[in-house]
Amino acid sequence: MSDSDSSDSLYFLVGITLCLLSAFSSVIGVNLQKKAHNKRASIVVIGDEKKKSLLRDPLWWFGLSLVVLGALLDFASMGFAPQTVVAAFGAATLVINTWTAPFFLKETLTKKAFGATLMISCGAILVVVNASNHSSELSLNQVYARFSSQDFTIYIIGVMWSR
Repeated sequence: MSDSDSSDSLYFLVGITLCLLSAFSSVIGVNLQKKAHNKRASIVVIGDEKKKSLLRDPLWWFGLSLVVLGALLDFASMGFAPQTVVAAFGAATLVINTWTAPFFLKETLTKKAFGATLMISCGAILVVVNASNHSSELSLNQVYARFSSQDFTIYIIGVMWSR
């Protein structure tokens, strides 16, 4: 293994680690925000009293800061691993949420959700295992050529048709 291959592998691992940290941060943040929403919704208002704004709830702000941190980590991960891998690991967000929501929000994990999560995990694993460790850089002309190709036009028509 050459030094170039080992540094590519190290960058790949750093990208995956950042992506997984991003998923954990985002999921925990969203769950904390939903917990703050649920807490606010359960408050009974008597007379002309008003409910405290979510903007004054530290739990909601902490959740928001974790979501922002997750987005920044996800952005940083794209500097280390190919986008195909980072996007596939983005599915980890759904998987992590499936396991953390029952803990944070006392939600029930259904068989259907478990099965769907298992299928998502298998798909993400297949993409990552078969993905290249190397990213290629395209010139502006190459990007334009790809967007102008017949394949891309057929793809866009298919996407538009499916709506």
